[in-house]
Amino acid sequence: MTLVVLVVLVADAVLVVVLVVVLVVVLVLVVVLAVVVVVVVAVVADAVVVVVLVADAVVVIVIVAAIRRAVVVAVEVFVAVELARAVDVVVVLIGGAVVVVVAVVEVGLTIVIAVDLLEGVVLGRGGVLIIGAVL
Repeated sequence: MTLVVLVVLVADAVLVVVLVVVLVVVLVLVVVLAVVVVVVVAVVADAVVVVVLVADAVVVIVIVAAIRRAVVVAVEVFVAVELARAVDVVVVLIGGAVVVVVAVVEVGLTIVIAVDLLEGVVLGRGGVLIIGAVL
């Protein structure tokens, strides 16, 4: 009886270790997929993207070259909701103007809005320029 209990406990411990390893692998794959999606979107949008992982936060730096300020740049980054909560700041360089994009998370949807810090005004007409959304 004691041997049966011991075998069951060992089997449970092995199962827990296997599940933890699988979870870590899945999380790494999700992060890699998110980075690949960001880079692909940047290539399609003719932009250069640098993704930096800092203290469990994802900082995405997007440099868009040769784009006039009148052009609305749409950068759509589709990642898991868990990663959307990790996105803190997106910095966009448009035609020499530095734009800091703040990600606001609400119910799994991150809406990204851009504010031009150099001129102290919001880019675009109507007061808000939606750069993209993180789903």
